[in-house]
Amino acid sequence: MPGSRHGDTIAGVPWFRRKRKRSVELPWIELSCGGEYPLEVHGESFHQPVILALVNAHDPQIDGDRIRAEFLVGLAREPDNPHDANAVVVAALSGHALGHIPRDLAAGYSRALVTAGRHVRVACRARAYGRRIGRGWNIGIWLAMPDADDLNSVLVDAIANLDGASAGATLVKRDIET
Repeated sequence: MPGSRHGDTIAGVPWFRRKRKRSVELPWIELSCGGEYPLEVHGESFHQPVILALVNAHDPQIDGDRIRAEFLVGLAREPDNPHDANAVVVAALSGHALGHIPRDLAAGYSRALVTAGRHVRVACRARAYGRRIGRGWNIGIWLAMPDADDLNSVLVDAIANLDGASAGATLVKRDIET
């Protein structure tokens, strides 16, 4: 009977199941800049509900109409971004976008993240500051991220020493002086 399944063949043709692609969780490289947060994120106004949820989940310090919190974020290339082929998204570790690296710096960071490629993911400390506007909050984010050239050299070193890195583990915690 054509199209019917007989054992391990369909109509006399060997039948093989395709393995589903599984996403591989890469190790993280966590960077900081000696307690400084020199890199301002852009576009946070489009992501305020996610940012506020993230801030609330990380013990925010509230002083009157001001709010502040610290947490880890990840960076990833966004080559399909319709506004900038070099775009680098700043995202919560859950994957929700929080903003982008400024356009004038994005090309350098994008090149550094190409170095990371399929080997590692990049994370850094972030500090959120905000103030109450009416009933809500307006929150901005700054990153403890080195400049693109320093990031690239850290990534090259880390990738050269990947032996034994387990999926999802923090491979390197690196403090870079600015």
